[in-house]
Amino acid sequence: MYHVLALIIKFLMITAVLELIICPFFGITFGNTLWISLTITGAAYLIGDLWILPRFGNVNCTFLTKTSSIADKKGRL
Repeated sequence: MYHVLALIIKFLMITAVLELIICPFFGITFGNTLWISLTITGAAYLIGDLWILPRFGNVNCTFLTKTSSIADKKGRL
């Protein structure tokens, strides 16, 4: 049940963000937004939650995520 709830929350958040960003600026329909959200949710869950997180732990994953976001903002990534 925990995995289902995590997937639903992740899917809803990704859908909301994509709906706010992609639909108004690029004219993509809501149906296509749902497909994109489903693809991103599946990939993020499989790669991030089921593969990286168990191998490296929560603290290391948080550090790597924060480091990559800072590097991306400075244009070094």
